[in-house]
Amino acid sequence: MLVGVKTRLTELIENAPWREAVTCRDTWPHEYVLSEKDDQRELLAAICARFHAGEGVSGRFFRSRRKFLGSGLMRLLAK
Repeated sequence: MLVGVKTRLTELIENAPWREAVTCRDTWPHEYVLSEKDDQRELLAAICARFHAGEGVSGRFFRSRRKFLGSGLMRLLAK
C-alpha cells in the first residue's frame, strides 16, 4: 500500500465506534468493535477479505493461535 493513501478498510477502521474493554484493562488494555450490534458488517467483511487474500501473520494470544494484520492495522486487535 502506498504511504498516505487511504483505503476503504482504513476509513472503516477510523470511523468504527471503538469500545474500551473493561476486562483486562490493567494487564492488556485494548479496544474492540461489535460487528453486528454496531452495524460494522462491512468492516468485518473487509478484514476477512484481507485474511482470505493471505495477509496477516500467525501469532499467539495467551494459549490460542491467532492471525494478526499489520501495516498499521494492529488497532483491530490491540491498542
